[in-house]
Amino acid sequence: MKCQISRDELLRALQRLQGVVERKSTMPILAHILLEATRDEIVLFATDLEIAIRSHLPAEIETPGGISVSAKKLYEIIRELSDTPVLLEAPDAHHLQIRAGSASFSLVGLPKEDFPSLPSTADEWMLTLSRAVLADMVRKTLFSVAENDPRQVLNGVLVHAFPVADTTDVSLFLVGTDGHRLAESSRACESGGHPLNGERKIVVPRKAMAEIRKILDDGPEEVTLGFSRNHLSFRQDGTTLTARLIEGAYPHYQQVIPASTSVSIDCDRVLLQAAMRRVSILAREKTNAVRISLGPAGVTLSTDNPDLGEATESLPIPPPSQEVTIGFNARYILDILAAIDQDTVRLSFIDALSPCLITPSGASGYQCVVMPMRV
Repeated sequence: MKCQISRDELLRALQRLQGVVERKSTMPILAHILLEATRDEIVLFATDLEIAIRSHLPAEIETPGGISVSAKKLYEIIRELSDTPVLLEAPDAHHLQIRAGSASFSLVGLPKEDFPSLPSTADEWMLTLSRAVLADMVRKTLFSVAENDPRQVLNGVLVHAFPVADTTDVSLFLVGTDGHRLAESSRACESGGHPLNGERKIVVPRKAMAEIRKILDDGPEEVTLGFSRNHLSFRQDGTTLTARLIEGAYPHYQQVIPASTSVSIDCDRVLLQAAMRRVSILAREKTNAVRISLGPAGVTLSTDNPDLGEATESLPIPPPSQEVTIGFNARYILDILAAIDQDTVRLSFIDALSPCLITPSGASGYQCVVMPMRV
């Protein structure tokens, strides 16, 4: 293999692959990246056997071929090079030579045949949508996904799609929950020439969705999601991410969202965020419990910690119609407020033991639920 490629494009592609590379696996080759030079491009491929990313980059190919090398070391080398074309050459199956300007490196590698590959998948349905829309939906739900829950489906984002009656449009929902909080983001999307026959529900692993979010940071305005029985494929420009789905039935999340509430308050989002952050400084480290008290004097946030002390702050909000004191994990509330773009948020609930519904005031398509705590 021998080829020449732009340093900036190669660096950008290598950066995208770092999150997928498995450095602690019992299979050392999973810490590698596969480079394959074809007729007019070089293909970079990384996988941890659950997620795979493939990037196609234009290059001047002198000799086709391939080799796998340490993803981390190749990235570190390319990152430190000056902005000059990079020459990659593999004189044999075990060495990759890298030259740029007066710098020269030789990395020990492995034959491309040793590199694992995921089974090929065929998309049963595809959806093309705006990069900005998908990025916003992922940002607003990923934070609420569990990380190591024994209920495997909670360690992923539910992607729920169904056709809109009498149209070719699709309603797309992304949902994340860890059992203590839930975030749901929804949008109406055009089918893009791929009509959906019936409802689709898949659960995408948290790690895969986090990698998709990174890729969505830049690139063309449209991206494509491909759905099959066991895999999700994400395509943007010359990059394709394939993820094995989490098996199992996702909880009936709609049942958690309160259908009606009796008490609600509208708050300035930044004001509530700042007050919650200040009061939570003295909250117990294990629970982060903060009380929200609604009474004749208005709304008050408070916490007490036998080891540290107490904190109280009043918010300039008109007194609600009903008196309620309810406790929450402050971190959950702060995560939700950070995901909302609107200036005003609405907190709605029934009583001290009921879930709290948080929505942007005057906006639809996003709602969160937080379970209360006994404080």
